[in-house]
Amino acid sequence: MQRTPRRWRWLVAGCVVLILMGATHLAAHFAGLPTPRDSDEATLLRLMREYHDPDHGRTTLEILQGFSLFFTAASWTIAALTLVLWRSLRDQPGAVLRRTALVLVGACAAFTVTSIVYWIWPPTAFLGVATAFFAISAFRDG
Repeated sequence: MQRTPRRWRWLVAGCVVLILMGATHLAAHFAGLPTPRDSDEATLLRLMREYHDPDHGRTTLEILQGFSLFFTAASWTIAALTLVLWRSLRDQPGAVLRRTALVLVGACAAFTVTSIVYWIWPPTAFLGVATAFFAISAFRDG
């Protein structure tokens, strides 16, 4: 097996973080919902499972579970596309990969802010590390 060349190591590291984030998210998805801690949580979970939105025909839980799977697929797709590009261009002058890293910095920074505002700490931590790795790649790799 060929070692990752020193060039673009941070770009690859950012992709690995996105892959790990997707895997962690998928594992949590299939782990199922936690047991409600009190009657309020039990009521909330029952409503999420049973109430169908008349405009969309889906329950809140179905929408959240679909987004959960999308989140995994999206993080893996971003990583896979970047790795394919890296594999094709790693021995070329760095302009395209540097621009790719800059796009990933912007995207992952936006994802991190969204995570800080709306989500819980695990995706925020993964996204923050990926953003940092892509930023290092944009300014040090190549």
